[in-house]
Amino acid sequence: MRYWIGVLAAVAAGIVCVGAIVYHLLVPTPKLPPTIQWGLFSGGPSDVRTTTEELGKQPNIVVKFVGFFDQFPYNFASTCTKGQTLLVYWENTGEPYSVDRINAGRLDAYIHSFAQEAARDKCSVVLAPFHEMNGDWTPWSGAKNPNSPTKLITAWRHIHDIFANEAPNVRFAWVMNAGSFPDIPGNQLVDYYPGDAYVDWVGLDGFNFNRGGVWQTLAEIYDDPVRQIQIFNKPICICSVGSAPGPKQAEWVRQGFAHIGTYQHVVAVVYFNAIGDGVNWRIDHDPSTLDAFKSVLP
Repeated sequence: MRYWIGVLAAVAAGIVCVGAIVYHLLVPTPKLPPTIQWGLFSGGPSDVRTTTEELGKQPNIVVKFVGFFDQFPYNFASTCTKGQTLLVYWENTGEPYSVDRINAGRLDAYIHSFAQEAARDKCSVVLAPFHEMNGDWTPWSGAKNPNSPTKLITAWRHIHDIFANEAPNVRFAWVMNAGSFPDIPGNQLVDYYPGDAYVDWVGLDGFNFNRGGVWQTLAEIYDDPVRQIQIFNKPICICSVGSAPGPKQAEWVRQGFAHIGTYQHVVAVVYFNAIGDGVNWRIDHDPSTLDAFKSVLP
């Protein structure tokens, strides 16, 4: 009797496996809606070109991380084709107390120069200063002394006012981490919002790190913070997203990007296609993940 029970269990398992395979073959993977732009951070311009060739499609958005006191990234601007957007993460890394220096007007000359350089660019530019302000891992973190949400809002508005005069072609993306660290009153997403007149996109960064074997779906990472920022009634950007490698990464991409399409107000999603924080987020290190990413593109 036990023998036949074992046989039947094996047959049932085989049917389930075959059914899953047939399902993936016959049921098309949901794609991102054509209304949502997609992009990649892939390092330098040559890396962007390589990934573009692997995907066989041109991303709508290319990304560059730039430190304060650096020049505008002309090497990236030159790679933009008509209709592409250059998303610039502007990192306040040059000085521990740069937020105070910005508010005192001591960096105005540099900010004016950077804005003038951005105005000469032929790409559509979206600028994201002070990203992930609600995290505790950056010099500009609002949770670190002498910074605060109030100081960061003042600095944001000051920078925005300069760009409004020097580079009206530049849009501003307010990009927060999907989770606040520390998760305490006064360090929540809404505490850092500078006001509707100073923001074009609201955005979130969030990753499945698979730390300690805790595998998070995109829905688990993003559902709650997306609900929080929807109150601003602004276009939403999932500005930096990725999953740690593993046997479930390809399915994470399929399910995650299909889920993004269910969010209201989302206009853009950018995959962090690089190695960072000791994790290889790249989609091309595994053929199945690369195929999954191709399948979800509009």
